[in-house]
Amino acid sequence: MTRVAGRFVRAEPRATAGQFVEGLLSEAERKTCWSLAERAGHGDPQAMQRLLRTAVWDADAVRDDVREWLIEQLGHPAYGAGLLGDEDAYARQGLGHALDP
Repeated sequence: MTRVAGRFVRAEPRATAGQFVEGLLSEAERKTCWSLAERAGHGDPQAMQRLLRTAVWDADAVRDDVREWLIEQLGHPAYGAGLLGDEDAYARQGLGHALDP
């Protein structure tokens, strides 16, 4: 969260985003706005829903920050980092048949 904290204009959505991510990374069986809100100690899911619906934050910049962090963590300096994050990656790797129904 430290890396992306500056992408949130206000402190409240920034705190809620941290709680949201912690909930998503938790071992909780269900990960709905209600369950994440309860886990964070909120009385209702409004803050979690507001984060996703109307809070002001730069989702593209957060994505880029997370990607950069992943490359730092998973990338190998000798080979560079290659992250593929879509279903076309399977076809490019010759695994397209694994996605066929």
